[in-house]
Amino acid sequence: MARHASLRFIAAQHQDDAELTQLIGELTLKGPDFAAMWTKHPYDNASAV
Repeated sequence: MARHASLRFIAAQHQDDAELTQLIGELTLKGPDFAAMWTKHPYDNASAV
């Protein structure tokens, strides 16, 4: 769970990073557990400050 939170924090800070977006997409498609956690808690810029 901590790694998931760290990735969410980084993703919020680097929303224009195409490689990071692709990685998250691949993890979401290939990992049902990751997909469930990722979609359960969407991120926004405010949470990254």
